[in-house]
Formats: sequence, C-alpha cells, structure tokens
Amino acid sequence: PPFNSAMQEVVSLTSEINQLRKEQEDANLVSHLEAHTRHEEEIQRELQRVGHAHEQELRRLEEAYAHAHSALTQQSIGASEQPDLITSDDMLFGMPAGEDPIPRATKLAQRLTELPSLFDSLRARECRKIALEGFAIGELALFFPVPSKKSASSSNTSGGVLPPPPQTPQGAAAPPIHQNYLAFNVLPKQPRYYIADESSALIGRKGVRHFNRKYVLGMIIEKTLHKADSAGAARYDIPVGTSYYTLLVNEVDYWN
Repeated sequence: PPFNSAMQEVVSLTSEINQLRKEQEDANLVSHLEAHTRHEEEIQRELQRVGHAHEQELRRLEEAYAHAHSALTQQSIGASEQPDLITSDDMLFGMPAGEDPIPRATKLAQRLTELPSLFDSLRARECRKIALEGFAIGELALFFPVPSKKSASSSNTSGGVLPPPPQTPQGAAAPPIHQNYLAFNVLPKQPRYYIADESSALIGRKGVRHFNRKYVLGMIIEKTLHKADSAGAARYDIPVGTSYYTLLVNEVDYWN
C-alpha cells in the first residue's frame, strides 16, 4: 500500500541522514585531530628551536667564561697554584652528552657570578707587584737615588766614598732632598721615570713608610711627560730635548 511505501522511504531517509551525520561528525573529529596534531608538531618545532638556541647561548657563555678564566689566569703568575682563586679541575665543560642542561646552566651561572670576585682578588694581588716597565697609574714603582755629577766627582776625590748626609738636629725639619730618584726600569731605551718633587718632599719624613734616602716605594697616582729644557737637562744630566716622565706617588702599606 502507499502508506507502507512512504514509511519505508522515511526510514531509509532517516538512516541516510544519520549516516551522513555520523560521517560529518567523523570528518569533524578527524579535522580536529589533524589540527591538534599540527599544533603539537608546531609546539615540538618551537621547543626544538628554543632548545637549540638555549644550547648555543649556553655554549657561548661557556666560551666567554673559559676565555675570561684563561685571561685572568695568564695575567697572574702562579694563579694556578692558588686553589682559592683558580680551580684547575673545573668539570664545567666535561659533562657527558645528553646530560640535563639545567644543572649545567646553573653551574655556569655560579661560575659567572664568581668572576668579579676572582678579578678583584687578582687585581689586588697585582697591585702588590712592583712595576718594571710602563709605570701605569695604580702600579707600584721603586725608586733609587741617582748621584749627580757634582756628588760623583766629590766621591772620586774622596776615594770613592760618598760623604754622609748632614745630621738633622732633633726636632728640626729634615733638609730638602736634592738627589734625583729614578724608577727601576728594565727597559733602558725607554724614557726615564723620576719621582715628582711633591713626592720627593716626603722623603725622610717621620711616619711615611718606604720614603727614605736609600729608596722610595710608592703607588703611582699621576704621570707627567716632559721635554728637557736647559734647567731639566742640567738637573737630570740628560741632553736638551730628551723626553722623560715624573711620577707622583703615594705611600703604600700593604704589608703591615
């Protein structure tokens, strides 16, 4: 009958609709899964990129640390013998492949924070070393008296023995120093370095350490270049026009 036929068509259409709906839901689910997979792949690529950048930055910092560590070591003679300053068995760069980079980065950060104190320690120790050339500001210089031609000729006439300096009465001011004090320099072809008049005025004063008539030891705080005129040439026994330096030095007391 027509009614039965219509019912069969309705049932068939309903089944087809349900099938289409299921297929659409499956397609949507597949599309969602594909989008999720693509997102996960993008996340993995980004993590790999960040990990690679992190590894490169970590290596760069390790190389910078190694360079600074090596430079500080080379600039201080015997620094490798000081376990409190330089660690010879540093295992920072000897970690096996595949090691977790977090402890490695943490250890590197600790080493980097130690560099300023290491630099300060080495610089403090370098400041205690007497300069033998260059004589930069902040370095120690050792001066010795240089007899003038007049005193040298007097020593020749008196059998090679310099007369003793005049005795200063007790309570009286020390007499001025007329000898020139020349810095000990291992480079003889370099300009000469003399102690400045302001510093030579401290020689022989009571309470000023290492400023005596036999030698002067002080820290350089000012360095001045000169061209010898006739007065300078006569005073320092050098040709007119010769370049020389005067060094203003302060008292030091590192070893007290």
